Amino acid sequence: MKRIFASFCFLLFFIFVGILGTWEARYTKIVKCIKYKNSVYTFIDNNNHTWLWDSTVEDFQFDKNYKLIMDDNHTPNNIYDDRIIAIKTIDK
Repeated sequence: MKRIFASFCFLLFFIFVGILGTWEARYTKIVKCIKYKNSVYTFIDNNNHTWLWDSTVEDFQFDKNYKLIMDDNHTPNNIYDDRIIAIKTIDK
C-alpha cells in the first residue's frame, strides 16, 4: 500500500511540475521600428532597449509604432532573455 501511495505522489509531482513548466508569462511592449538589415528588423522601446525580429515575410515601416507580445522566458526580473511571440501594428 505504501508503494502505491508513493508512486501516486511521485506521479502527481511530475504532473504538477509539467503544468508549471508550460506556463508562460506574457506581456506587451510598445516599440518603434528603427532598422532593417539582412532580414532582421530592429525595434526600440521607451527605455532604449532594442528588440530584434528575424523575418522576410513581414513589411514593417520605419518610425511606426508596434506592439510586441512578449514571453518572459520564466525570468520575470530579467528582460534580456525575453522572446517576441508576435508583433501587431497599432498605427493606422
